[in-house]
Formats: sequence, C-alpha cells, structure tokens
Amino acid sequence: MEFGNPVIGLEELIRSAIRSKNFLTGVSGWRIARDGSAEFNNVIIRGGIIISGSALYYSGAPAFGSLVASISAAASTDVFGNGYLQGFTTYDHSFNSYANLNGNLLSFGLLAANIPVLTGVATLAGGGGGLDIISQGVPGVPDGAKFSFAAGLNNIAPVNGSNQAPNVVIKDINNSSHVQLRLSGAATYADATLPGLGNNGKIQPLFNAGWAQGPVSGNTADCKFWLDIEDNLIISGACHSTSATPNATMFTLDPNFFNTVEAHRVIIATNNGGVITQRIVTVNTTGAVTLTPNVAAASTDVYFQVQAELGNIF
Repeated sequence: MEFGNPVIGLEELIRSAIRSKNFLTGVSGWRIARDGSAEFNNVIIRGGIIISGSALYYSGAPAFGSLVASISAAASTDVFGNGYLQGFTTYDHSFNSYANLNGNLLSFGLLAANIPVLTGVATLAGGGGGLDIISQGVPGVPDGAKFSFAAGLNNIAPVNGSNQAPNVVIKDINNSSHVQLRLSGAATYADATLPGLGNNGKIQPLFNAGWAQGPVSGNTADCKFWLDIEDNLIISGACHSTSATPNATMFTLDPNFFNTVEAHRVIIATNNGGVITQRIVTVNTTGAVTLTPNVAAASTDVYFQVQAELGNIF
C-alpha cells in the first residue's frame, strides 16, 4: 500500500529524517529523525519535563573550548572534546577555570585542555547549619587548609599542621604582602589529630625526641604557648627530659604564625632531683625553641616563663 504523503504515513515518519534546506549539524537549520532525535537552531519551549540527558551551553558555535555552562546528571565529554561535570557548572576559558555546584558542594577548580581538573580543588560545603571551606589537593582528602563554620559561626578550625593556632591569612592579589589574624580566647580545634587547645586558647607543643609534657615532680602546669592581645608570644609551664641526650630543640613553632623578627633569649630554671640550674631558652626566627646548655640527665624539669615580641603590631 502506498501512502499519499511521501514523508508522513498516518502518524509515522516514513523517511529516516526530515530537515530544513540549510541544515548543518551544530550550525544552522533543523532536523527531526525517525528515531526521535532532533536538532533545532532556536527553540522556545513553554513548560515540559527533561527526563534525562545533559544541557550544554556554548558561546557561539559549539566547538572545542566554547562550552561555557552545563547541567548534567553525570560527568562526561561532549562530541567536541569539552569535559563537563555532574551538577551545574560554569566554565571560564579566559582563566582556564570552572565553578561547579553539585548538591550542597560548591567547587572551584582549573581546566586542562578544556577538561575539569579534580585535584587542587577549593570547595564550600554546607549543611546542618554549618559551612566548611576547604582547599585540597585530592577530592575527599583535606591535605590543604580547612575552615569550618559551625552553626552560629562559632567554630573555625584548620584541618592540619602542627603547633598552629587557628588563624586567617589575608593576602593581596600579587601575594606579596599579607595580614594574619590569629584567633585565641575561646577558639577550639575540631580535629583530634592536632595539638589540643587548653583553657583560653593555650596550645600544647609537640615535643621532639627526649622531651615530654609536664614536670616530673611538683604540680607546675603543663607547658603551653599562646599569643596575647599585644601580639606577644607567651610560653609558660613545665616539661621534662626523658633521656640523658634529649634533642637540643625541644619543640618548633610554625614560623608562619609565630614568626619572631629576631631571636629571643630568656633565662629559665631547670630542676633535677632538687638541683636548680639556670639555662637559656631561645625562640629562634625559624620557630625552633632550644635550650642552652642542654640537659644531661633524664627526668630534668624545665620551667618556662617566656615572653617574645613578634613585632607584627606597630
């Protein structure tokens, strides 16, 4: 039986596809195929539901390097070689970067050959009334810095590092100068792998070999350090040697946050079995806290009362 219409029979498309005379894939015209696929140059749709697939937006004609935004249920690569991510993503080819919103996670990363790079990503994660800001090297592994703002914006906690107080560093656009805002008082660490903060934001050092926290005898407080309101480094309390040849550097402060303009030397007292000896504690510009002369016996208590001006406030 022949159909009267050589293109459409009843409701069925007879030919494999129909198209406009000026149809050119990805450029102009329109095409409707029998398998249900279609391509249009300019469409206005009023209402409707998108069941699956991805929405890709280009600047100018679709091509390699012209993808500027995507909405997709899964990450993939278009026919031109542009990579796109799951979620809603915008792409800036001038700076080879992207911003991706996927669920409650907002990520900022770089493009390499128009493919999103998933390492070295900075993220904002929200939920439960809190917000985490993370700069990381590998997704899911916070090997960079993290600030966690809990409900009420009352908790700021770096993820890693040692002998550091919570801080915020503000740098200029050229990274040539910066201001450090150090936090003390009621600030607390949220990560159990970090040195704990005692009362009033006082930090317990991480001791080198041959040294341990607290005195062997007496009830002197454990050794802690902190910054006062005038930007002075305060070290107070006691520690003790656990070896006859302890490391000459008892512990090291992070010089990025407790950097002294010059070395500070303070006379302190040590106690071994009731024998009191005066020694010199030096806070070096490298952050190393050293003892001169070093002790020569285990179970020697060292009593700190050190104040060093950091010189960051004028």
